[in-house]
Amino acid sequence: MNDSKNQTERGIDRRKFIGSTALAGVAAGISTASSTVAAEASDANEFNLHFAPHPGMFQASAGKDVIDQIKFAHDQGFTAWEMNGLGKEPVEQQVAIGKTLADLEMKMGVFVGYGNFDQPT
Repeated sequence: MNDSKNQTERGIDRRKFIGSTALAGVAAGISTASSTVAAEASDANEFNLHFAPHPGMFQASAGKDVIDQIKFAHDQGFTAWEMNGLGKEPVEQQVAIGKTLADLEMKMGVFVGYGNFDQPT
């Protein structure tokens, strides 16, 4: 017993060294696996079909600005956007929406250029 005590005082305790080395290896493996899973999950979050939310659907999460809502929708995996009232928006807003969709590689889904149900066209 005295011999092992002297060895511990003189150098590294093998049991502690092996235990801490193994623990470090496991932690590194978990970290690498987590990064890989996160990268794969971000790719997997994109919808295969062009599901298209519309303004207001994400207002509680993204705020009132439609551009922020589009960006939020994109972050959630949506690849399209619909906006029935697009034709009533100012031209600058229409251009900003189009640019945002193009920058995010999203498609414009349903939109209504003109609608009046009192006077069929």
